[in-house]
Amino acid sequence: MTAVQNRPFWERLSWLILLVCIWFPVLYLLGAQWSLFEQYQYGWAVPFLCLYLAAQKRPTLPPITAPRLKKPAVVFLLLAGIVFWVMRVFQEANPLWRAASYGLAISAVTMTLLVVYLTQGIDRTVHHVFPVAFFLIAVPWPTPLEHWIIQTLTGLNANLVVELLNLVGVPALLHGNVIETSAGMVGIDEACSGIRSFQATLMIALFFGEFYQLRGGRRWGLLAAGPGLALGFNLARTLVLVLVAAKAGLPAMGRWHDPTGVILLVGCFVSLWGVAVWLAQDRKRIKTEKENSTSSIEFAVLNEPKPAFNVSILVPWFLIWASTVGISTEAWFRIHEAHGNRSYSWSTRWPVENTTLHTNIIPQNSLRILQCDQNSTASWTGEDGVFWQVFFLRWNAADSFYGRAKEAISKFHNPTDCLSAAGMKLEAQLDPVSIAVRPGLSLVFNRYVFSTGGKELYVFFSQTEDMTSGSQASSRMTHLSRLNAVLAGSRNYGQNNFEVALAGPENPAVALQIFRTQMPTLIQAETSDH
Repeated sequence: MTAVQNRPFWERLSWLILLVCIWFPVLYLLGAQWSLFEQYQYGWAVPFLCLYLAAQKRPTLPPITAPRLKKPAVVFLLLAGIVFWVMRVFQEANPLWRAASYGLAISAVTMTLLVVYLTQGIDRTVHHVFPVAFFLIAVPWPTPLEHWIIQTLTGLNANLVVELLNLVGVPALLHGNVIETSAGMVGIDEACSGIRSFQATLMIALFFGEFYQLRGGRRWGLLAAGPGLALGFNLARTLVLVLVAAKAGLPAMGRWHDPTGVILLVGCFVSLWGVAVWLAQDRKRIKTEKENSTSSIEFAVLNEPKPAFNVSILVPWFLIWASTVGISTEAWFRIHEAHGNRSYSWSTRWPVENTTLHTNIIPQNSLRILQCDQNSTASWTGEDGVFWQVFFLRWNAADSFYGRAKEAISKFHNPTDCLSAAGMKLEAQLDPVSIAVRPGLSLVFNRYVFSTGGKELYVFFSQTEDMTSGSQASSRMTHLSRLNAVLAGSRNYGQNNFEVALAGPENPAVALQIFRTQMPTLIQAETSDH
């Protein structure tokens, strides 16, 4: 094993440079999502776990062999580098686009394994597949899949909790994702869906399966046990919180919220570890087999041939590639930003002369999800008896990738998700309208009709970037809109979300007339250079 541990300094340095060139941009870009989304914070641990798994497999390294398909491997390495470059540009304009995230990660995994193949052969490449590919578990899941799982887990959790509450004699009713008890309404939001523990235990199960070298059905059993334990613990936690709220009031539930969350995570981890240890009862036999084969492996390593493709030869090419990708991406967007158009910076103006005006405060847990830079909300009753509820959220123009990722979160917030989660029913989505609020500034509003408590709620929603037209912001939700954002060099625009809900109008036409009349008095805007 001495030969393995005492590789030439320049060879180890070359590997370090290659890994930094490939993986530093990936960690930097995905790190923004790991920081912003609580369910993906485990991603920060995954790179270290990858290194640990690779180090764990060093004692059983097979001997170096010459690559048989050197030219095809070089071609695929070039293609992977091009894919990485393209995905890097797309990620810059679309920080939360999961396809670009997967494109970056998969191309990085591919390049890493191809370099191992070119320098050490097929046997060592296969040996390192799991430690390298394990990184993919840290990539945020595709948005449609994630939303479906969250909604499914949230609905399942809420329904089971209501059934169990009634079973133990605590009256409870379910309204969407809101549980009504004698103490009040308890919302089951994304954080209570169990998605965080579900994803984290899946990652831990994969790690333990490789760490203990579980085989076949044992590894699959561990993978099933992880999410199962997470769902069970989360159900118990939600039940405890709602019981506390029903017995001692909503403030008491708030005091229990964080401690039960810690118990959930610790309980899941310890239980899953216990399952892994139980499934790995034959690990001593495996270890003995490895030790018996050490001498032959060591002999092979000590007498291995020189690498057929020296890794130091690749270092200059990877440095040129990494510099080209980084500089060209930054230059493309800066050129477009330098020739940006004049833009409008606008905000709301509340009717302070109305004696019924009441300014509200958005809850901290909601602001933690929204990640906005400015927020204000107010409600009042007009002279015609119509009740107004208005929300204004502002994301400033970003000067870092983390800031752009925060701004990109705003693309996901709209009434169809937020109000539906609050127990309201979407009755209709009407045609959008454009309303002139200032000379040269018109805002486009999407229109919705919701029902709640037997009454209709008319909702107007505008999402605009800092652009002269005041047109709807690029949603970056379709492949075409994401491509257009790249071609336009759009990455730093600020954004406003403006939502108005009216209760009291007779029908959508009357609601639109009232809204159109009052809008110019609610917006204040001034022109500034972008």
